[in-house]
Amino acid sequence: MEPQSPRTGLAGRASRRGQEPDFPGEPNHAEALTQRRAQLRRLEFASVIEGTTLILLAGVAVPLKHLGGWPVGVQVLGPLHGLALLIYLWIAMQAVAEAGWSRSDVIRVFLVAVLPFGGFFNAAFISRKIAGLGKEPSR
Repeated sequence: MEPQSPRTGLAGRASRRGQEPDFPGEPNHAEALTQRRAQLRRLEFASVIEGTTLILLAGVAVPLKHLGGWPVGVQVLGPLHGLALLIYLWIAMQAVAEAGWSRSDVIRVFLVAVLPFGGFFNAAFISRKIAGLGKEPSR
């Protein structure tokens, strides 16, 4: 049995056709980039969903409740937005833990999520992070 990496828990894998792994106990660089890109795409998608549910809740359901006497919108969208926010925060914690972002980027990803339209700003920010993945030097 191959030894596991203390950081990832993954056993070392050969990169191609029986070659040695790029870093013993670590996934090869291309695989790591693919995993990071997939994680950021999940975060981008969750950001858009969270932002959409917040706008619908604050911009449609709450006014309908208070101005139109129709509380059903809040009763439906409130829990949906809560679930979307929790999922977003969970995915964000996973992505930030793996990515090694600066403190200001981490704070931004979490704080902007609670602002209306913030999810869309975060999605654009995350898209730029995805685009820059192949350009950054490997660690």
